[in-house]
Amino acid sequence: MRTRRILVVAVLAICAFLAAYPGSLHGAGIAAALALAAGDAALVRATGGLAFARTRSLDERQAALRDLAYRRGFRLLGLAIVLVIVLGYASDVAGFFLMARGPAGVNQLDTGLAARFLVAGLELLVMMPTLVIAWSQREPADDDPAPAAQRPLGAPALAVPAILAAWLAAVAWAPVQTAAPSAGTSIGADSPGSVCRHFAAGHTYGAGFGATVGMRVEVCWNGRQAFVDPDPDRMVTACGADDVQDFAVVSGVRCDATVDGTGTLHYTVRARVSPLPLSIGARDVILRLAVTRDGAVLERP
Repeated sequence: MRTRRILVVAVLAICAFLAAYPGSLHGAGIAAALALAAGDAALVRATGGLAFARTRSLDERQAALRDLAYRRGFRLLGLAIVLVIVLGYASDVAGFFLMARGPAGVNQLDTGLAARFLVAGLELLVMMPTLVIAWSQREPADDDPAPAAQRPLGAPALAVPAILAAWLAAVAWAPVQTAAPSAGTSIGADSPGSVCRHFAAGHTYGAGFGATVGMRVEVCWNGRQAFVDPDPDRMVTACGADDVQDFAVVSGVRCDATVDGTGTLHYTVRARVSPLPLSIGARDVILRLAVTRDGAVLERP
């Protein structure tokens, strides 16, 4: 029972970490997800998959225990959802103050519901009855043969390699998604003798379970040429400021601005999204923005 309870505490601690940690996970999100899958497999094996067993395969005691676990589990699930929301809000507030202290400020991209919150929520939704059973179930006597519902299961162990394979495939080959500016992004001011516009956009790789590469730049034009806002004190242009790398690492970020003979500004962001070390499954990323000397946008992410 002690081992099972340690596993339950570990699973809940990982869920709390995913929901509450205010900063980037720098690619460690997948390690947390795999740790949850491994813990789930161990708990399902330890409880004989009682929470998922068919009613006709259970004796009276097992059926009563499973029904009690579902009643308690979904009550605790409601409490857990409230805690996840509170922790998520506290994380956002903490992240706001932590990032606001830096020159880049807060993230300006709307990447939707963070995948790590989704992982924590699904974990609690699916596994809460099993967690209750693992915490409260007594140890069977040594001479009591394990019933069918209590026999070790091999299938849950396949969850870890299955999740790893699906994640690698998503990061390496899933279609690229466009990340739009967040609703709170409203930046822009005219420089003397020119008009300026703020651009915040990005590309998401791995459908939220990989990384997002962002572009943040203030572009000005005066009829002769377009150029990046020359005032660094306004801090409206920042290279790599809006990258999100909870489940994959963004590296080699480089931002280049060139003006061609017609006065058109070409702003390029280059980076690499790597799900694993040694660039295994890595994708090279290029974001391009082109603005003419009159402010017309020819290309953007």
